[in-house]
Amino acid sequence: IFGDKGRYYPNRIKQWCGYLKRQYPQAETLFSNIRRLQKADEIVNVLRQSAHL
Repeated sequence: IFGDKGRYYPNRIKQWCGYLKRQYPQAETLFSNIRRLQKADEIVNVLRQSAHL
């Protein structure tokens, strides 16, 4: 992730999961897993792992 997008990416993903968890219980689990992460690479890894479940 390059440029300014990379800078704000972690926060936007967390915000998106926050909205999703209102309707989808699976998003609550995902949000719990990424809540404390701050680096985009870490968040992407968790997203990839979640996609393979």
